Amino acid sequence: MEFKTGQVVRSLAGRDRNHHYVVVAVNDNRVLLADGAKRPLARLKPKNPQHLAFAGVYIDSANMNDDSIRQILRTSTAEQSQLSNQGEEEADG
Repeated sequence: MEFKTGQVVRSLAGRDRNHHYVVVAVNDNRVLLADGAKRPLARLKPKNPQHLAFAGVYIDSANMNDDSIRQILRTSTAEQSQLSNQGEEEADG
């Protein structure tokens, strides 16, 4: 998959598995990520694109700052967990 700036992604591998990030830049073979907390815009995390999955959310990259990234990730991860909980309840149902 080709990643674009502003996409919210989930890490599939490594110590940060299941952690959500925002794509800040894309290099030849690395995607540069930020989460606004441990990885602010001043200290981006390089990650192999094969170890990422698109979470289905975009943010406006023009107004991106650490506070807005944290807020977007907080709301998008809460929505993701609600959807997965609903799916588990229907499967049990």
